[in-house]
Amino acid sequence: MKATTAISSGRDAIEDAQHKRAHVIPEGEFLITTAQYKYQLALLYLEKAKELQGFSKFQDAAAYAEEARRLADDAAREMDIEAERKIRRKEIKAGKRLYSH
Repeated sequence: MKATTAISSGRDAIEDAQHKRAHVIPEGEFLITTAQYKYQLALLYLEKAKELQGFSKFQDAAAYAEEARRLADDAAREMDIEAERKIRRKEIKAGKRLYSH
């Protein structure tokens, strides 16, 4: 059961990261950011977890799924931070904010 729960949590975290557009390379950019890298890696870890679960290697499957969740959470958090940075940059350019807290 632990593997199934971990896979479900990993899938939910990946969906959250996807909702925050962690899978999209920003327009005008040529290189992926760490958020895109972590998102893609999370997908691979989740697929490996499902494969291991299919071979009844439940403990290993749970470990891979938990790592997928952690990576997807990191990707989503990095997208939140980047969104805040964009807002601060606009405020600074507009002269509304001279420093950050």
